[in-house]
Amino acid sequence: VISVSMEAGEIRLWDLQTQTFIQAITCVDKPQQVCCINARQIVALCNRQLQVYDLEAGKLETTLKGIMNATMPYFGVHDSDHVVTLSRNRMYVNIINVTSGDVVSTFKAGEDRFLNSLLISCNGETVVCGDETQKPSPLLVWDLINRKLVHDLRINGHEFNARLSAITNNGKYVASCCKELIDPDVCLVIVYDLNTGQLFKKLKPGTPVISLAISEESMSAVVGCQNGLVQVWDLLTGSCRHVLGGHIYPVDSLQLAAEGRRCLTFDSSHHDLSIRVWDIVQGQCIAVLTPDQPITCCQIMADGERVVIGLQ
Repeated sequence: VISVSMEAGEIRLWDLQTQTFIQAITCVDKPQQVCCINARQIVALCNRQLQVYDLEAGKLETTLKGIMNATMPYFGVHDSDHVVTLSRNRMYVNIINVTSGDVVSTFKAGEDRFLNSLLISCNGETVVCGDETQKPSPLLVWDLINRKLVHDLRINGHEFNARLSAITNNGKYVASCCKELIDPDVCLVIVYDLNTGQLFKKLKPGTPVISLAISEESMSAVVGCQNGLVQVWDLLTGSCRHVLGGHIYPVDSLQLAAEGRRCLTFDSSHHDLSIRVWDIVQGQCIAVLTPDQPITCCQIMADGERVVIGLQ
């Protein structure tokens, strides 16, 4: 696992099996976020620049060209040779080579259209962005393999909240919170099949949504609600499978393990200090931890068996 300290200017690599420290990369300029490119390389957001580091050597390899947007510094990994970024002016999605640092491909939604999100599937093949210029706001879907726009998703009389969206690991389904323009109090979660671009399911939580996750492995959508409850929806039937209670404050962070069955929930505002892990198929809470100190970060491992927590 990799940990980041902006104050110390340090990136650390840890072995979870032995619970030991392996490597430290020091003198990093305000590191904020890290993505793994492969087993040896990471890309880190460092003071509005993306930098590629060699974990084995513990040194900087490449500084990617361009400055990130100050408020939306979104990026992710396409494959072992490329990262995907939202451009500084938010009008483009760029693919950048991690060896040369050069932009090798650019997607543009259209003239004077500004993007406000960047959702990348774990397999690096699909990108979904929100377009804040068009009204009502659509979702734009790019195929990164063939490097082209494949879907412009929109529903008459509805507006997507692209920042409250989630995509499955293989990029087959995307879920997005959506509101009706004639009645903004009506909150929906729309699920699209990205293979066809067709609406797959329309979920009705019945309460404002503040967090969202989706898994094809368990065919589930997990919805964090403003009332503090967590809803689990069955994507095959479109029905609410479970309503999970226990948090005393709305959960704004949901993390599904890669196996799709276990979900970590917590409140990053620290009003509720508990971290909970759920079996979303059975609808059971399987673990609760309430640290004495506020949580700064939290991550469930891919197998759903372990959770790594950072404390203040």
